[in-house]
Amino acid sequence: MASAFLAPGTSSRSKLLFHKQVTHIFHQHAGGSVHVRTADRSEYRARYAICTFSAGVVNEAIASRRLFYPQLPLWKREAFAKAVNGIYTKIFVKYDRRFWHDADYVLYAHPSRRGYYAVWQDLESSGKFFPEAAHLLMVTVVQRDSERVETQPTNATVSELQTVLRTMYGSSIPEPLDVLVPRWQNDPAFRGCWSNIAVGTGKRDFELMQRRTGGLFFAGEATDYDYNGFVAGGFNSGKMVADRVEIALLGEE
Repeated sequence: MASAFLAPGTSSRSKLLFHKQVTHIFHQHAGGSVHVRTADRSEYRARYAICTFSAGVVNEAIASRRLFYPQLPLWKREAFAKAVNGIYTKIFVKYDRRFWHDADYVLYAHPSRRGYYAVWQDLESSGKFFPEAAHLLMVTVVQRDSERVETQPTNATVSELQTVLRTMYGSSIPEPLDVLVPRWQNDPAFRGCWSNIAVGTGKRDFELMQRRTGGLFFAGEATDYDYNGFVAGGFNSGKMVADRVEIALLGEE
């Protein structure tokens, strides 16, 4: 997708910057320009800019009254309030041997806690993701369980999932060699996984999420009416908004 943009000889170093944490976006300067400041005190100015932060980051910025200066208008804040990020945690666990069913999915039904380490996936089943002898399981939790898992120590999470696996496969299962617990909600660059659009949200709300304020345009999966919650939504919204920026620039010529 970026092959032309970052092709050799196109000064890609100045076009793609890493390790830049945006701290201030001034979006209503005289003449409509956008002024962006980063944590390392770098500053960037442009006639137009596109904000593709997740709905989680935008909503946190709205609540804290930081990042956007001035504060985003009420119609923008109300639209984004309908696209609060959900939390979906995929926990990866590695063992020294395989002891589970040879199946794409293994489901566990806790007697009283719905969704408690309920969906397990064998990542080497049918050779789809990893080669044989990878001995990797992935278990999914969401929302309240995600919030708990993200904030508690990893060893507490291991204890919980091991208890579930012993219920299913007996007490002789081995201890895991390694475990990875993503913490998307607590990551300031994400604040959740993807948008969870509220019931009753209409096309007009998506239009308001994308609508520009001064020289600042908005894109991202949460703002896309057709494909919100999916990578396709990020791509689709980015293309549409980039076209709008181009139209705005052509209108100034």
